[in-house]
Amino acid sequence: MAPILDLANSVIRHNSERFEKTLRPVRKGGTKPILVPTSSVEQEAAFVSQRILELREAGVPLNEIAALFRATYQSQALEFELTRRDIPYEYRGGVRFFERAHIKDVLAYLKLVDNPRDEVAGLRVLQLESGIGLETALKIWRHCLDKASSVQALAEFDFSSILTERPRLGLRNFQSKLSSLIKNPEAKPSELVGALTVSDYRDYLEATYPNASERISDLEELARFSQRYRKLSSFLSEVSLQESFSVEAGTTPPPDDESMVLTTIHQAKGLEWEVVFVIGCNDGAFPNPRSALNELGLAEERRLFYVAATRAKTHLHILYSLGVNPRLTSMRLLRPSPFVTELPRQLFEELSLEEETIESDDDVLIERDDNGEPKSLLDRVISHSPRRKISTKRGTKR
Repeated sequence: MAPILDLANSVIRHNSERFEKTLRPVRKGGTKPILVPTSSVEQEAAFVSQRILELREAGVPLNEIAALFRATYQSQALEFELTRRDIPYEYRGGVRFFERAHIKDVLAYLKLVDNPRDEVAGLRVLQLESGIGLETALKIWRHCLDKASSVQALAEFDFSSILTERPRLGLRNFQSKLSSLIKNPEAKPSELVGALTVSDYRDYLEATYPNASERISDLEELARFSQRYRKLSSFLSEVSLQESFSVEAGTTPPPDDESMVLTTIHQAKGLEWEVVFVIGCNDGAFPNPRSALNELGLAEERRLFYVAATRAKTHLHILYSLGVNPRLTSMRLLRPSPFVTELPRQLFEELSLEEETIESDDDVLIERDDNGEPKSLLDRVISHSPRRKISTKRGTKR
């Protein structure tokens, strides 16, 4: 559509070193891209999820809807909201947030704090330590079932009589982390996640994985997500919903036309969808701070933004948050990406959302003829549907 390509051409024009070309539409007409500022990533996720349900009811197949993001950690809030609303999705080019190994590791520690009898969690975290394999972990676990009936006892128990020197060191590290987690019985889930993020588990990630910084970003996002919960048990209950959804999705995948797509922009190259949401378009996230340190890196990041915009056939939504950035130690407010602020205002429509509820402004999605009437059957359906507010009710599984 012409308005989307006008925006894309404007984006790439800011790169001085480029092959000169101007995209021209095959289809005439079209609606302007929509810019959606939100108060938080939660409101961003709620808006996207509600819009998906509205589009699905209007006849848009789920496989013609995609949400794109610069970094994998940015998918967490949306994955959580899609699960709550029973909207099936396919995660391309990676692993769902709550299925990632480092997320499972940290959650296993928290589950053990909540329930020291959780064998699956106990065996998982024990095997993260040097010198402890499955056989040794089982030996430790079976021994502590009779001897250590609480988290405190598990953290303090002397296992030297059943272990050789090498696994003893790993066990001491495990017990040290466990002790730090339980020293404050009133600690909130976010504080527990934060404690693990700065513990020697961080050293383990940096020594084990070449993409350790991405994994640490995921853990910081998990800590941010857990801030809404005061009790560990409540947080873990919500997490279990995500894990159940992942198991169900993995064993009985929905048909291709019954899953929307979540993907990084890198993985979206060469693909197109009728409706595209580009989420997390914030300064400090897009462009990637490390890539933006020099002109060549910044130009490559701008090309990614260009790619994201051109993945949309008909409707393009660009979203960013305006709240406080919880990933920074200072209370600095989030700002839109410079790729957004450098766009001419006339190239997009800006949607204003209420703080507590999000009301859908459906007219911005509708392509109209010269008489102001919706052109397509889909647009006529949308234009005559009642406007609805975001609710916390689960969506209908489709």
